[in-house]
Amino acid sequence: MYRRIIPIVYLAVSVVCFLIAPTVAPSYANDIFQGPLALSEKEHVWLKAHPVIEIGVDGNWPPIDFINDQGVFSGISANTLKMIELRLGITFKPVSGASFKDMLGQVMDGTLKVGATIAWRKDRAEKLWFTEPFFKVKYVIITRNSEYTISSLQDLENKSIAIEDGYFLHKELSEQYPNATLVPVKNTREALRAVSRGKADAYIGNRAVADWILIEEELSNLKVAGDPGFPQNPQRFAIHIDPEFEPLVSLMNKALASISEQDKLDIAQTFLKANVSSVLKTDGIVFSPSEKRFIDNTVVMAATTTNWPPFAFVSDASGKAAGIGYDYWKEITKTAGLKTDIAHFDDFSKQIQSLKDKKVDLMYSSGVTEERQKYSIFSNPYTSFPISIATSKEENFIQDVNFLKGKKIAIGRNFTAHKMMLKAFPEFTYVPVKNAKEGLQLLSQGDVFGYIDIMPTLADSINKYGFTNLKISGNTGLLFELRLMIRDDYPELLSIANKVIANFDPDLKRQILNRWINVQYDQAFDFKKYLPYAVAFSFVILLIIFSLHQSRKRVRKVNKELVRHVDESSKELRSSKGQLLKLSQALEQSPSLVFITDMEGSIEYVNAKFIRTTGYERDEIIGQNPRILKSGHSSRSLYVELWRTISSGGTWRGELMDRCKDGALFWASVSISPIRDEHKKITHFLAVHEDITLQKDAEATMMLAVEQSEIANRTKTELLANMSHELR
Repeated sequence: MYRRIIPIVYLAVSVVCFLIAPTVAPSYANDIFQGPLALSEKEHVWLKAHPVIEIGVDGNWPPIDFINDQGVFSGISANTLKMIELRLGITFKPVSGASFKDMLGQVMDGTLKVGATIAWRKDRAEKLWFTEPFFKVKYVIITRNSEYTISSLQDLENKSIAIEDGYFLHKELSEQYPNATLVPVKNTREALRAVSRGKADAYIGNRAVADWILIEEELSNLKVAGDPGFPQNPQRFAIHIDPEFEPLVSLMNKALASISEQDKLDIAQTFLKANVSSVLKTDGIVFSPSEKRFIDNTVVMAATTTNWPPFAFVSDASGKAAGIGYDYWKEITKTAGLKTDIAHFDDFSKQIQSLKDKKVDLMYSSGVTEERQKYSIFSNPYTSFPISIATSKEENFIQDVNFLKGKKIAIGRNFTAHKMMLKAFPEFTYVPVKNAKEGLQLLSQGDVFGYIDIMPTLADSINKYGFTNLKISGNTGLLFELRLMIRDDYPELLSIANKVIANFDPDLKRQILNRWINVQYDQAFDFKKYLPYAVAFSFVILLIIFSLHQSRKRVRKVNKELVRHVDESSKELRSSKGQLLKLSQALEQSPSLVFITDMEGSIEYVNAKFIRTTGYERDEIIGQNPRILKSGHSSRSLYVELWRTISSGGTWRGELMDRCKDGALFWASVSISPIRDEHKKITHFLAVHEDITLQKDAEATMMLAVEQSEIANRTKTELLANMSHELR
């Protein structure tokens, strides 16, 4: 009787388990039904002899490796181990040390045979075997919101850096940057607290871990300040070099290889998104609980000057605030849901004093100065403009700002441009003036050689006050960055604003700028009188643009031909040494910068043009990541699109601003293509950068010439109209 019932019960239980499994298993668990691993008899015997294996874990590195509130080992590392367990039929028993350094020491000396989330390093490899990576770490620099001088590793000279004791970067920084002041701490949480409390100037570490802890601890006075330039660091499992445990290396690698890319993505997203469930999301922006309380309970009093067009002023027609700064502030308040009011000030010094006294909460159009940082905090810039030079029309275009040495230069007293010029060029002879009108008046009378201000202000003032004998003759090389200037006891408002600024739609930014820059050129114009000149001038401009366009096409054609040649030659190299020499010579003699990277982004080859242009020696650049060329002038979304294109097998083309070793910048027309092996698998990437700086400069000069011509023509029209009126 029982013998008949037992199979039926077993079948019923199996059916129920099969039906409910999809509802109780993680989404990535379905991969276990793809079939067993191909293991040898020796590997099966080894697994049977080692059913439970102790593994050292950090336990304090969320979201990768941590002990949760219930005391259970959790994170990306833990869920990856679960999938390995399912495939190998064994159990890993997590053992958490006092710190990562302590855990690593136990694996190195063999007390523990296996360790999790350990990066490969040469000294570690003397005592450890490493598996293939299961997760890659992206490094960032984190500073306080009030810090504006740090955006790269080079900026950290004479600064203090909080770093986790014993972590991969600790030794890297101490060896590569012996002059850096390192502040070793127990873990990432303590490192971020040290920066938040002013015990260290910056932290360099894992972006995912930092994001998790910043939200969890509500460290709203910290920000991601830049990229330290270190390549992504693959996280691996490590096995102590012990002959008994040697089979475990290949076993874990087989298990890792069987985990699909989608399953890896599911594991990562489970934890990278898990800590944002309790915070506010607005238009894809995540606000912490403290930021949400600020948004709900605070009315922000903004301040604007009435007379600084086109940045911040009050419209004569409506009596309301207007300008570039106001439009950006309006978008910030709308996106974040902030409640706000605006106070108007005719006197800039009174506006500053009101912020000092905390009668207003912020000024939405301001630049950073050392003096202002004593009583306020500044957002990240939301837009920027060149600080330019106005001269008489008889002067030539000024290509080098040092041409101004020994000449009298008018500049607005205590304006941001004034402070920036004093810091950058203290040897110049400055004539401080009350405002742009006074400075341009001195210039028009010949009392000074030039007047310096922000380009839109110069264009607006020359037009507004009718200085027909003046023009914009060049740039100083300095950029004026517009920021929010916020009272120093409102860190939540700062972090809210920075999050919105970081997510500004580029199209929206262009709309705002076009609205105010173009408004200067939308006034009445005597088309009949100047039509012949306009047609002739436009024809010349079109010829130049067409010539530049044709030049671009030739550059792209050369790049395309080079890429095609490399691709074809790579197929023939397997059978022809002569072709190898030919290809090598073609690359070395190319007028373009050419370099080749592996799949991890490490540079394996650069040609002679690359070395001449960037200033890096070959041994300096080999092994580096191409991000060493990043200037910081291109958006993150552009690089995301670039990587998505080439990793999927496509060719990416576009324009990037590159940085040389000495900090000099140059524009490049870029083509990046994958290189495939005989099995059509991508093994490397070929990058061709064509220097187009001269073309860019020519375009900028043309645009400046067009703007100056329009300003001059318009002011002539207005002058003639006024004269005609007076004659009547």
